[in-house]
Amino acid sequence: MKKLHIVIATGNQNKVREYKELFEGYPFEITSLKDEGISVDIDENGTSFKENAYIKASTIAKYTSKIVIADDSGLSIHALDNFPGIRSARFMEGSSYEEKNKVIIEKLQPFLDKSAHFTCAIAVCNYPNQQDQIFEGICLGNIVEPISSLHGFGYDPIFQPVGYDETFGMMEDAKKNMISHRGRASKQLLEFIEKTMND
Repeated sequence: MKKLHIVIATGNQNKVREYKELFEGYPFEITSLKDEGISVDIDENGTSFKENAYIKASTIAKYTSKIVIADDSGLSIHALDNFPGIRSARFMEGSSYEEKNKVIIEKLQPFLDKSAHFTCAIAVCNYPNQQDQIFEGICLGNIVEPISSLHGFGYDPIFQPVGYDETFGMMEDAKKNMISHRGRASKQLLEFIEKTMND
């Protein structure tokens, strides 16, 4: 497999770090928007994770000939009508995730149903000789307290995946990456890359 240069269309360095871990062992050179000197204000006005991921990837693809991947991900809490959903990053914008997580715990207090799921949609643009692609991964779990975190970021401290005793915030990165929404979407992406490289 020849080396591929992939630009991760995000300003979130935690996401860039996760992708580097997920793609470890593959002949990829991974760079961020900051590395590429690209600074663009993108209006994520889609109505789904897939739409927002594609808006980001296709916008950045206009500024580079390199492969671009962008994801949109978020937490959907079932008892709260899938809130915050595609607004996960913009919920209580300007507040810390510690504050956001506390508010979510409070909002969910009256409900017995604590089930939730994480979604990640990954869009790929500028892939050699291929149409643009979108892959989606989902991880089911429950919202739990107390808020605890040694690893992870964002809503990880309050999300416990089904079948596990730890929250994402307590899991080692390698373990989380195997089962997470981003890990599942990335697996589909890697299968696509392997197939196209071997055709």
